[in-house]
Amino acid sequence: MNKIGYLFICASELNQNKIWENYFKCLSLTCTNYQIIFLFYKTPPKTIISGIKNIRYINVLSLKPGWGNINYIKCMLYGLEVIFKEYLCTKALIFSESCIPIHNPNYIHTIINNTPKSLLHIFKIDKNDNCFKRIESALNKTFFENKGYIYKYYAQGLCINKDLYDLLNKTKNKYINEFKLVKNIDEHYIGCVIQSEDLDINDFIEYKTMMYFNWNVIGFNNRAPYTYLTLDKELITFIGRDFLFLRKVHKSTIIKCDILALTDHDYNNSKQIDLLVHNIKKK
Repeated sequence: MNKIGYLFICASELNQNKIWENYFKCLSLTCTNYQIIFLFYKTPPKTIISGIKNIRYINVLSLKPGWGNINYIKCMLYGLEVIFKEYLCTKALIFSESCIPIHNPNYIHTIINNTPKSLLHIFKIDKNDNCFKRIESALNKTFFENKGYIYKYYAQGLCINKDLYDLLNKTKNKYINEFKLVKNIDEHYIGCVIQSEDLDINDFIEYKTMMYFNWNVIGFNNRAPYTYLTLDKELITFIGRDFLFLRKVHKSTIIKCDILALTDHDYNNSKQIDLLVHNIKKK
């Protein structure tokens, strides 16, 4: 039987802790075959998910992960080891503190359980791209130059299955050191490992993302992806046609509907909107 592990890699606590708490309480009514692992790398969370049995908080301050560096990959691999080896999960979903679900857990588990491969929003970067040149320079070798491309993916909202984890675990001693100087390695590591092992990426990954994020608009603190400070039913149901989760939300984000109460009818009948401007115009 499939067992899903939820891996949160956070500085401290979730931005929308209550949504996740309600999500897991709803999940626990119909399912016990899941595990939640919460890795915090700066300060212990003041607010935790309460009333849930299958949850474990782990202090990883000693790993000192930061976005884009190799210590984040070490932290991710440690969390995956706990999920797959200690709790015998068959899939792991990876999130940061700024992610939220936009469907009820039963729907999400049905989709994930019926997807045999890992899910990554992954794409090729041509060798003429500056990102490619930066990686080749950091590695000081021509392996990827001969391939003509590298892979890039968005590091949040990954679904990792057991086959891909086994590959990452088997090769970690080799590639953790090799890729340690690569900037933004959290967006390249998995693809680089598969390429370096001369394996077919299609055997491991389905080119699809669970997570919606808006990189086209600069938002909170002048950073991308855009941080949604208000979320209404119209926006959530339209995005939810194609996605299971959303990033980014802030601690102060106002959510104007009960996400867990939304039905198939709500999503199927949502109206077409312009995702680039919908939320911004309503402020």
